[in-house]
Amino acid sequence: LSILIIAFATGLIAKMNLHWSKQIFPSFFLGISLSAFWFTREEGIWILPFLILLFSVSFFNFIKKQYDSLQIKPHYTPAENLPNTNLYKSDQVTLLLTGIQKLTILILPFIILAVSFIGISIVNKSQYGIFTTLEINNNSFQNAYGSLLRIKHDNFRFTVPVPKDVLNKLYDASPAFNELKPFFEGKRGKAWQMSAMIYPLMELYKNNKLNPDFQNYITSFLYHDKSNIWRDLWANITPDDSDINGGFIWAFRDAVKWAGYYTIDNRKLKINNGKLGIDNWKFNEYYLRLAEEINLACEKGTLDCLPKRNNLMPPWRDEYFIPLLKTFFYSFYYISNFFDYQISTSHLKSYGSEESLKLYRKITNEKITTEKIITDPSGYNTKKYIRKINILNLIGGIYHVIIPFFAFTAILLHFILALTRIKKLFINTSFLIATSLLTSISALLLGLSLIHVTSFPGIVLRYLAPLYPALLIYIYFVMKGAFDNKKAYRPSHN
Repeated sequence: LSILIIAFATGLIAKMNLHWSKQIFPSFFLGISLSAFWFTREEGIWILPFLILLFSVSFFNFIKKQYDSLQIKPHYTPAENLPNTNLYKSDQVTLLLTGIQKLTILILPFIILAVSFIGISIVNKSQYGIFTTLEINNNSFQNAYGSLLRIKHDNFRFTVPVPKDVLNKLYDASPAFNELKPFFEGKRGKAWQMSAMIYPLMELYKNNKLNPDFQNYITSFLYHDKSNIWRDLWANITPDDSDINGGFIWAFRDAVKWAGYYTIDNRKLKINNGKLGIDNWKFNEYYLRLAEEINLACEKGTLDCLPKRNNLMPPWRDEYFIPLLKTFFYSFYYISNFFDYQISTSHLKSYGSEESLKLYRKITNEKITTEKIITDPSGYNTKKYIRKINILNLIGGIYHVIIPFFAFTAILLHFILALTRIKKLFINTSFLIATSLLTSISALLLGLSLIHVTSFPGIVLRYLAPLYPALLIYIYFVMKGAFDNKKAYRPSHN
């Protein structure tokens, strides 16, 4: 999807000087691709800097070019040696209409994204009575979770948004949160603790008892963790560690569901004449009550708190700064080297109900590694399949060798081009695309680095996957921009 977005966006800009009818196709399908990307990836927002910078500068350059072309018409020659930069009314109208046409074409993808958002929200409204694309985006949930994050910790610990000492304070300060105590202190809550989720995995890893691929993956992850946060966590975790790390948001939601709040309030439903809405759900009232109680305790001084917040991001701490910088800069090196790019011929078994496996098989149009497929000669374990995997790994190996050189060269050339373009006050299309791509790549790496040091591992393949094709396309356009720059300023020989 990221490749489709970049392809349609660059195609749209390449046709900027053509009639608007030639731009409808890339604009429309860019909107479709953007919508699919936005609603299927958690980090979809990273693509926006690329599109906004690319479109805004392209539109400005187009309007300036049109304006300048009108200025040099013969009837705009200064009269009586006085400068005259006014346009005739007819030309002003032409410029205005052309600008509106181009602007409409450029914002069409965002209109399609907005329509998709409304459409999904309407479906959710009809099914669940809540006009949203994702439940945790509701104000009530964000207010409640944000109130939990504002409580100061007695002993700060990386990747732990709400430690055990804060839970104990909340039990006493908030009757609403105290309702969740049986969950967090019981069997279900302890299953979320690092002693249950990470420690057993660490023991298996230390004793070399994991699947070889997974064993190698963890080794590589710990090696590339330049923040040292996860390396230290693995080294110091104990079998009685009662903290919950970055998955606390899901443990919290699970606790509220366990407490019985993800049900319909029939009394309110009756008052609303059977019309289902967010107010009919018990969780909405619970989250609002919880946020109110915690925020009131903060105001009274019962709890030592940070400023009020209503989002899901842990508050900034000075301790994050150095690990964040290390992770951010190393992440460029990580993706340019194609680290951990390895497709294995060994298989893990796929678990799940027959219904869920059937749905997954239908959506992906792929076979899945159940026991039957692993032993079936017509399944994956064939010479053809292994040959295909070996070819893909060969390609990945080539990338691993050559892309670091090209990536470093591209960034150096980009810096040189930036100086020459700023000096000449001119930006060509290749340079603009490369700059826009680098902006989005940097935005995603910065966001993932922040997640990596505050919540859960962010510099991993499943989140970095869209950046690999983006990096290759970035290298291409920098090289093309350098070539165009050389052609533009090559002395002519008459």
